[in-house]
Amino acid sequence: MSLFQNEADFSYRRVYNVTVCDALKISEEDPTGRRKIIFDLEYNLFKLLHIALLSNTYAAYRIKELNKVKQLLEFQGELPHMYLKNNMTSNPILIKYTVLVFFTLNGLILPFLFGYLKWNFLEKMAIKKLDELQDRRKEKVLEFQKEFQSIERQIETNG
Repeated sequence: MSLFQNEADFSYRRVYNVTVCDALKISEEDPTGRRKIIFDLEYNLFKLLHIALLSNTYAAYRIKELNKVKQLLEFQGELPHMYLKNNMTSNPILIKYTVLVFFTLNGLILPFLFGYLKWNFLEKMAIKKLDELQDRRKEKVLEFQKEFQSIERQIETNG
């Protein structure tokens, strides 16, 4: 995946005009009674890796700009506290590690875990149903045994 139409054209472009942020989520939280607004910048890790390999100063520049925004959001008087969350880094090894962990977790570990939990749940449900069936069969056997004993007593008394 390339950030640009033609990578050969990259040499004269300004790196700082490239957008690697895919989404901005704004949420309000009030767990302690103090209202706060959280701005969560979600970066595309593949684009971030690509730009980190092309220019190691891109993330440093963006982090500096984001820190300026954070400082502006800190003391806003009557407004609630505002926080800015991001996962910006220029370290390609950290980005690769994050991608690897994310896809390993979502692609391998979670399906196995959910499969195991489902299998465990189904096994418990099957055992429960078998126990219920066994209890019903025992009750029927006891009923038949009582009925047989009453018939046996009738034969002995009439016999």
